[in-house]
Amino acid sequence: MSAHRRLAHSLPTLALALAACGSSPEKPTNDDSGTSSACKQADARLRKQLGPELQAVTKRVPVTKPAVGETPAEPLGCAIVYTLVAEELAEEGLGEEAAIGGTDQRLAFLTPDPKTRWNLTLIDPSAESPSSVDLEIQVADITFDGVPEVVVRESGLGADAYQGVRLFSLTVSPEGPRDLLSESLKLKTNENVELFAQWKSTKAEGKPVVVFEAGGASRIFAWSDSEKRYQLDEAATTAANPPPPAPPSAEAPASAAPPSEPAPATPAPASKKGKGGKKAPAAPPAKVEPIELP
Repeated sequence: MSAHRRLAHSLPTLALALAACGSSPEKPTNDDSGTSSACKQADARLRKQLGPELQAVTKRVPVTKPAVGETPAEPLGCAIVYTLVAEELAEEGLGEEAAIGGTDQRLAFLTPDPKTRWNLTLIDPSAESPSSVDLEIQVADITFDGVPEVVVRESGLGADAYQGVRLFSLTVSPEGPRDLLSESLKLKTNENVELFAQWKSTKAEGKPVVVFEAGGASRIFAWSDSEKRYQLDEAATTAANPPPPAPPSAEAPASAAPPSEPAPATPAPASKKGKGGKKAPAAPPAKVEPIELP
């Protein structure tokens, strides 16, 4: 066999060997169709991590920092929603309803890592969420820095009336995703009524804030530069929720006494009559004896 034929014959084998050894790592890419290189690997990576516990991957949402001028778009990773098999849910004590239906949804992220190319992070359920939740995922720039975050809306299943919101930042570093806010949307109004709030991201005094609003009540979370996440702003929340007016006192004010009416005049006693209906004679005046002065 000639040298040229031997080289041609060995090229496919060499290419396969290089690919198997990872000598030519895949460069992270992303697009809007959900077929980013991270999202393509979601099923395989979760299956490798969870094994038979994994039931299905139900959602894959690519996250990309948009291009600015000559700076190209940058892939930030993939948000993944998956479910566990019923037996695993039952063993975790998540309730008969979740175990039977296998409907409890879990969250995971695949993010670029300088060393391992892709880092898989399984996110624990939020502290206030019930045993079974349905997850909705959106991508939005809520910190107003040009880099999109992942917005996760939690909804309780079955009899668990629960709604919550979680905000995550995906960073290209070994640290992986960062939890910016995880809160229940339940809000108590001044009338002591509990409602599920609507929320919005905005700015106050030049800093990002997240505001919950329901029934005239508000809860405000301000961005903390030191903690790199949102924290409850108690002063702003108190200012936005003035205390209700004090109820009227239980004791009625003493009313002014009505003016007193003059007592009726006492009639003069009737004169006595003598026998036969005749008027009795008046009593003689008392006799006054003169007094001699010395």
